[in-house]
Amino acid sequence: MVVRMNLLQAFDDNILLLKIVAIWCFENEFLYKIYRYFVTSVLVLHITTMILFVVSSKDQKLDVILEGTYVTVGATEALIKNALFRRNFTAITNTWHNLEKEEFQPRTDEQKMIIDDYVSSTQIVFKIFNTIVGLTGSTLIILPWLTEESDLPTNSWFPFDYHRPVLHEVIYIVISICALYFVFGNCGINLYCYISMSQIAAQCDLVADTVRNIEDISKNFNTSKLSNHESIKSTILIECVHHYNLIRNYADVLSDSFKEIIMYQFLSSTVMICITMYKLSLVEPFSPHFFQITFFQMAATSEIFCYCFFGELVTERSSRLFYATFESTWWDSTKKFKKNLMVFMQQVQNPIVFYGWNIFAINLELFKSIMQKSWSFFLALKNVQD
Repeated sequence: MVVRMNLLQAFDDNILLLKIVAIWCFENEFLYKIYRYFVTSVLVLHITTMILFVVSSKDQKLDVILEGTYVTVGATEALIKNALFRRNFTAITNTWHNLEKEEFQPRTDEQKMIIDDYVSSTQIVFKIFNTIVGLTGSTLIILPWLTEESDLPTNSWFPFDYHRPVLHEVIYIVISICALYFVFGNCGINLYCYISMSQIAAQCDLVADTVRNIEDISKNFNTSKLSNHESIKSTILIECVHHYNLIRNYADVLSDSFKEIIMYQFLSSTVMICITMYKLSLVEPFSPHFFQITFFQMAATSEIFCYCFFGELVTERSSRLFYATFESTWWDSTKKFKKNLMVFMQQVQNPIVFYGWNIFAINLELFKSIMQKSWSFFLALKNVQD
């Protein structure tokens, strides 16, 4: 008997991160709402000062205008995603009901190992991704201490002289905290989607393994009502059909909840990659500013790469379901089982595909296209400057 697994445990670290950065929602937490509204107000105020700096630099050279633009784009994107995540919070968390259902539980020890492997992989992604965004936030904060190019972590405009003693230190600390909220809030929302997509891929593997080994699983099927072996196989196959429908529902709700978030993510990341490519061509190699831009570009690139990677993973794993039917013992089964198997094959012949705002498929081909377009746009910026 396989021990029941808590599939929601994979989200624990991510949920804690979202709670810390004031993105999570509670129904009856008055103090947390005050904290969330306060944080949001400060972040909006900070973004306003960054936008005003960009607007006030419109008459400057191109490299001066772009100096703070990529950070402003990233911060604005993080705030928009924050608002969209809260708006769709109920639908997003309702997907957990599927993960709590019995159909999503592994049937064998081998299937339990499949789930464990996926959970371990997402934990590695969580640590790596947090490390990258942590380095990005740290370089924003530390850079002004190492160079005289800027006296604040981000380029901001204020209607007063902020260089006065104490006031400068207070503003510096507030902007530093805002930068960390932006990078880790953005990271938390992205990781939630990555983990969910990984869960969908894992469940597709479970269904494929059940269909592939339905003969062996049926022999260990515990039931007092069914004693006929072929009836047990048909029952398991029907359960696989129901399981796949639940997976589809989970994927549809997740895709619908994140379609706008993904759209803003890809648009802003493309802009940030283009601008940081251009900035890297201007700064001195291995200078403090060079490392700041490099880490920022790594963060922007890894965000869209992970979306494309997990989107490709879901599509690839769901496409295996069709071929798993050929690996089952269908030739040695009843006519009824074969008919049910054909119905299942018809259901799974179209793999699960995630879309950004129902426009473009999220896969590695999209990542390749974005990087190519970013390089072309970088060359255009370079030619304008030259």
